[in-house]
Amino acid sequence: MKNEYLKNLDALIVQLQANKTINSHLSRELEAYLTSWLRRHEEVETLLNSAEDRLSPRTYFEKDPLNRCSLEAKSWLAPLVHVLWLVPSGISERVDEAREVLAKADYYHTGLQSELSGSQELVLILKLLEAFTDCVGNFSRLLSSFPDKVVSV
Repeated sequence: MKNEYLKNLDALIVQLQANKTINSHLSRELEAYLTSWLRRHEEVETLLNSAEDRLSPRTYFEKDPLNRCSLEAKSWLAPLVHVLWLVPSGISERVDEAREVLAKADYYHTGLQSELSGSQELVLILKLLEAFTDCVGNFSRLLSSFPDKVVSV
């Protein structure tokens, strides 16, 4: 997201500012980026919905050697390990913050789509696009702050 999508949005902003008008080529290009956002949205939702479970050290109880623990031990130890990890990891707060930024990006995305199908006022499109791009950048930074692997307690 950070390397390709954001750079392309930034380049589009520069083009719109330079042209001082939105022609059919730039309109189609912007539509393509907005459609691309929708295609990736489901993946992002899945990622946010599964982040806590996938990053929790309780997943170690599914692998050797902890998967050899008795069912009774796993029934209390796995949830305890998860709770002990949950608070210091801050993962719940990060997911909530990412959801908020994603909702803001969606808000600006909807506004952009509406403006492109309506009056196509350049000043408004630029403001919406800049706000959308900022939200996508913030979202990308938040995702980068998530742990990239399961961390032990």
